[in-house]
Amino acid sequence: MQLIVNAADLTPALRLAASVASTRDGVTACVQLHAGNAGLSVRATDYEAACSVAVPADVADPGVSLVNAKAIAAIVAGLPAGATVGLRALDNLRLEITAGRSRYTLAAMREDEAPEVNLPMCQTELPAGWLDALGQVAPTVSADDSRPAIACVMWDGEAMVATDGHRLHARQLGQPKTGAVLLHRRGLSLLAAIAPTHYALEGATATFAAGTTRVQVRRVDATF
Repeated sequence: MQLIVNAADLTPALRLAASVASTRDGVTACVQLHAGNAGLSVRATDYEAACSVAVPADVADPGVSLVNAKAIAAIVAGLPAGATVGLRALDNLRLEITAGRSRYTLAAMREDEAPEVNLPMCQTELPAGWLDALGQVAPTVSADDSRPAIACVMWDGEAMVATDGHRLHARQLGQPKTGAVLLHRRGLSLLAAIAPTHYALEGATATFAAGTTRVQVRRVDATF
């Protein structure tokens, strides 16, 4: 894998990936850098949430590299905003990062160790006021994962509701009532960060998109 990319485009993608990646060592602490004909795709997952960001890049050699998400995010964030960044996978399972006279290398993991991050396209538009409603009810979500039915936000089209077992906060959305979608608390801050405009529900997940950025949140299987 070899490519060049603008630091201003790469930095926010890596910041999001670092916030998704696990804080533990291992493959879920990595960001997946997929370089191809369409440019660079920056992906990460900790199995509770996932993200995928399309970043424009000049790809000389397609391929995939897995490196620690927080380490590469910190390196690129420290570069000048307009810097041209070179990324090149080396033969000894390392990734070389260059910008001007600066050069860094990070240990990489094998491509076949990466969990699949293949997020669906989001075609359905979110209603007006959806993000504001999320911001209002999210502080009431329980942090107790042993009680999954309240460690989430309930959204059923008509309203968005959250409770911690002592307080309850609801916000009307004025849309037709549909089946309840319970969004696990792990992904709520990620949704606030990207300000999504569209979504897709698929199986046990809900995916949200803002431009070329997508975030996937686990749906809680419980009765709210």
